[in-house]
Amino acid sequence: MNQPTIQLEEKFRSRRAHVAIIGLGYVGLPLAVAFAMAGYQVSGIVVDRQRVTELNHGRSHVEDVSSLDLQAILALPGATHGPGRFRATADFSVLRDCDAVSICVPTPLNKVGEPDLTYILDA
Repeated sequence: MNQPTIQLEEKFRSRRAHVAIIGLGYVGLPLAVAFAMAGYQVSGIVVDRQRVTELNHGRSHVEDVSSLDLQAILALPGATHGPGRFRATADFSVLRDCDAVSICVPTPLNKVGEPDLTYILDA
């Protein structure tokens, strides 16, 4: 194995890797929370700026993720809890600093039953 691969594997083993999740819906947000709770730094990317604000204030819009779980991984202003492992953003430039990216956007089926890849291509 080459040196960059070994270094990346070590970052994941030691939980120092920075992970990005594009799309913070019913798949992406639980994945982001799971990575953050496991100790990784997570940047969640979503284009809806109102959603970014809500998430960064600890308000979950996904049934499977409680607002308390979200607050536990945030560094909320004035809070004495929250390790600050998760931050939502609409700024794709954070990808420059990430070690891995997971795309979790919708893939609805078109009229002939094939997945519409428009959201993935946009991401």
